Amino acid sequence: MRNIFKKLWAISFLAVLCACTNTEQFRVNGKLEGNPTLNLRVGYYSDGVYNTLITAARDGEFEFYGSSRQPALVEIFDYDYRLLARLYAANGETMTVDLSGKYPYGVKMEGNAVTEEWSKFLNDNADSLKAGSKAANAVIARYIGSNPGKVLSSLLLVKHYDASADVAGADSLLTLIEPKARPTDITAGFEYALQRMMAAGRWEPVEMINFLDRRDSLRIFNPSAYSASLIAFTEASQRTPSQEPAAFKRMKKNAKKRFEILDMALDPDTVQWKRGTRNDTATWVQGWAAASLAGRGVDKLAIPSIPFYIVCDSAGRQIYRGTSIAEAEKNVNNLVSPR
Repeated sequence: MRNIFKKLWAISFLAVLCACTNTEQFRVNGKLEGNPTLNLRVGYYSDGVYNTLITAARDGEFEFYGSSRQPALVEIFDYDYRLLARLYAANGETMTVDLSGKYPYGVKMEGNAVTEEWSKFLNDNADSLKAGSKAANAVIARYIGSNPGKVLSSLLLVKHYDASADVAGADSLLTLIEPKARPTDITAGFEYALQRMMAAGRWEPVEMINFLDRRDSLRIFNPSAYSASLIAFTEASQRTPSQEPAAFKRMKKNAKKRFEILDMALDPDTVQWKRGTRNDTATWVQGWAAASLAGRGVDKLAIPSIPFYIVCDSAGRQIYRGTSIAEAEKNVNNLVSPR
């Protein structure tokens, strides 16, 4: 009889423990297309702290746990920090992620109403979101206008709206969203970036910019030393392999005047930056911003998002500001090609 009581007690204890565990963390189950075996990175803010973890996908299947008392934006990356999925999760929830398509189109997510509606919106509006900033911003603005009380409005504005293409529009949309649907952990950084973008000095001439080179030596970039220059703010660990370096190579090759590129990395640390650029055969200046957007010279430029490009003339005047490498290249060619 005593043994039976012990077993019943053990079972009851395990049940209580499991119940406690389920309410003190969230769970994510996922599947990767092609059934690969690889490591994944996960990051999310909780209670003002950015949490990171590494988990393994075996034969395409993965599982991880996190903890956040309030719903948190959870981002899943491959080991080279390429984004695979975003979801919105809180303790007590079990999420499922089917990564059968390239993010954000084709990804299917379930587990709560916000995440499911987010997944549906991205897939239903894939054509508009792929068509460029104008079309993407329009479809997002329509959703926010019809749903100002939904948290998804904040997620779409912060993560998918191109604020650099319409600063005033982004500010109006943020104001339109009801306070209850604007969690600080999601919108605070975006709101700060908007304030920077709307600052009067964002179009002022670019002065000297401090950066660290690949030998970890402090250097200075001065646009006024060149007939034209391109300053590219990127995260090397997340950019499409060879896409931007190819554009940089074309610009350097076609330039008929004194021209330089500052490929300015805003990766969290130099390890990620150097890993992301280790295969580059750069003929331009590559640097890392030790203080990111708060770095000396960078802080005055009101960079709204990454990637971001600024084309300067010989006086450091900003001829182009925006997120399009193609538009940046056109403006560079106008400055450096013979007329």
